[in-house]
Amino acid sequence: MLTGVNALFALKLPVEFRRVGSRRWLLGYTENMSSCSVRFRAGERIEPKSRIEMIFRMPVGDPCNLVCSGVVLCVDLPAQAGLLPTIAATIDEYSFVRLSSLR
Repeated sequence: MLTGVNALFALKLPVEFRRVGSRRWLLGYTENMSSCSVRFRAGERIEPKSRIEMIFRMPVGDPCNLVCSGVVLCVDLPAQAGLLPTIAATIDEYSFVRLSSLR
């Protein structure tokens, strides 16, 4: 049973993201996610307060993407070598897009 509206889930999902208006998608993977926020690692930094678009590949039987928009809250540099920076962002809007509907 969930006790909070914004339960946090430890999910490792691939994510593509970009600044709103940019053509270049960047790659990363999630650390955890709730209904209104996400924390993910990525090889490239993006500035706090940037509006971003995100696409998460959902691991379900009927393949779909979770398409979101939000704002970068903070970027944390790794404490040890070999790790990627962590980006925390809001999830302000989202929709599920079935991959079969894109064909």
